Amino acid sequence: MATDVTPDQAEAVIRSVREGLVDYEELANDIFTATEFIHLRRFMTGLITPPSASAIQAGRKTLVQSGRLRDSVSGRFPEAVRRVEGNVLHFGTAVPYAPVHQFGGVVIQSRTSAFGKPTMPYTWIAHYPQRKFLGFLEPDNLPQVNARIVQYVRRRAQAAAQGGAT
Repeated sequence: MATDVTPDQAEAVIRSVREGLVDYEELANDIFTATEFIHLRRFMTGLITPPSASAIQAGRKTLVQSGRLRDSVSGRFPEAVRRVEGNVLHFGTAVPYAPVHQFGGVVIQSRTSAFGKPTMPYTWIAHYPQRKFLGFLEPDNLPQVNARIVQYVRRRAQAAAQGGAT
């Protein structure tokens, strides 16, 4: 049985979260889970643009050559960034080459071996277009994230109305 939450009750919950009076780890984990799903779906469905010519040629999705970058946003790998500082949730990846894909740029690359064998040193300049894979985009299902926040506020407010803590 659900009871309505008054605007005053909802504001009390939001204020207690904002002021650090309650542990909102449950809410943070829910938001991280929904955010991971949104980002993994982006990798799996090819929503990352512009598409990479090498990915098209190889029959794979853009930015998914080894899977390291994709897996790093899943939260189950050491390079995943999941941090709560005050009322700010940090979501991302610590993969070293992530910024050049997220923002685009020019990188000087070099190689001294190929297929495990030494070769003559070779250096080239690689131009990477911006392929935004982090953050929320228009086609993302943000109502899913918003619904988790509303459910959290509703549960906290109902608990407070029944004499529990917000």
